[in-house]
Amino acid sequence: MNSNTVLRVLDLLAIDGVQVWLDGGWGVDALLGRITRTHDDLDLVLALDDTPHAVQVLVRNGYRVEEEEPGRVVLEHATDGRIDLHPVRFDERGNGVQVQPAESPLVYPEDGFVSGRILGRTVPCISAEVQIHTRLGYDRSAKHKRDSVALCSSFGLQSPKYWDDV
Repeated sequence: MNSNTVLRVLDLLAIDGVQVWLDGGWGVDALLGRITRTHDDLDLVLALDDTPHAVQVLVRNGYRVEEEEPGRVVLEHATDGRIDLHPVRFDERGNGVQVQPAESPLVYPEDGFVSGRILGRTVPCISAEVQIHTRLGYDRSAKHKRDSVALCSSFGLQSPKYWDDV
């Protein structure tokens, strides 16, 4: 997944009225304003109600659904790579609660929906604080540690102690 593809996907969805926010590695790069590593996929947070429409737009543009489960839809394109859609339900305060079969759902706070830059263009993304917090439940790989360290350094945040083991 390259930066031009990311911007094209954002444009395809925006043209059809689907609001999304970059999460994961591309979200980190948008916050930092530079590409820090290669990316296997594109993680997008979106409203649950917009998910069927987003899937329809992406399928119409050459993607195929590979996986569909509560809280996640994975699409694949033969040349452009993989997209992970992470649907959220927005509550009355504007917090996004990820739809997932977990006892403690992932919450994207209302102030966690921010903007960053890819190739000099402003794009919607998830904040540094939320990016770091969401990695608590994921595989604590070396790339996630590097992402978190870069965000903490750039945004003056405390690095979580759990990275000491990685």
